Amino acid sequence: MLGNVKPFLPALSEENRTRYSAVYCGLCDTLGRDYGVISRFLLNYDMAFVALIYDDLHHSPFETRHRGCIANPLKKKDIMKATAGTEYAADVLILLAYYKLLDNIYDEKFFKKAGCMAVYPYFLVKVQKAQKRHPQLAQVLKQQSENQQQAEKNAVSIDSVAMPTARMTQAILAECSNDEKDSFAVKQCGFFLGRVIYLLDALTDRDTDAKENKFNIFNILKLTEEQAKAECFMALGEMAHWYRQIDFKDNKDIIENIIYMSMARKIKFAGEEKEQ
Repeated sequence: MLGNVKPFLPALSEENRTRYSAVYCGLCDTLGRDYGVISRFLLNYDMAFVALIYDDLHHSPFETRHRGCIANPLKKKDIMKATAGTEYAADVLILLAYYKLLDNIYDEKFFKKAGCMAVYPYFLVKVQKAQKRHPQLAQVLKQQSENQQQAEKNAVSIDSVAMPTARMTQAILAECSNDEKDSFAVKQCGFFLGRVIYLLDALTDRDTDAKENKFNIFNILKLTEEQAKAECFMALGEMAHWYRQIDFKDNKDIIENIIYMSMARKIKFAGEEKEQ
């Protein structure tokens, strides 16, 4: 997951902007508490989205403390107290970071590889805690990370290269559901979320990837910008379909903003210097 799953703030109410900020900062707080200060640098919007979904489906209480934070200790803000959702999202973030680190050590050139090797011992220690908490999920993320490498080496279609990320997010969201009635829809929503994430990243980076001779499925297949955006919108439409089958409550407005407005805008304006 790549940090694109975040709300379009101008369209959120003041109450929901404050709520989202509290969740985001609460995740940062949980990372620091559970995995140390360095782990805070991994914080991204995608995992805040996971925390929102997890806590909504588990009906976790929304409680905040008004205080300064490590980034700005003098400016007080509402920070959500640790919840099952922020703890789960922190675990997932460590797992994803570790397997991404292994990919970089395997794939990257000398200087980036050296940097990854330098932080590897830190993550090797930290990831064991997350793996112990979520052994099945850890195995899925490890396997699909390896599958991603192979899929891009033998790229034959959009489906083949987007599948590993889709499977990863499907597994991540599957553990967010505690209701058998919602579980299938949550899994499907996660699957298509992963497809959107992968394709949107390819759409956004296609010009840069072409210049740097990096892998990009849209460039390999020589799709036009309109065709590439259509692939992204179809995946987002499938995600929205399954989202509507899930009974969200407390964080519904924020989640809908992310799906229907923010991600749609990112696809529409992908590659442009500024969103209109």
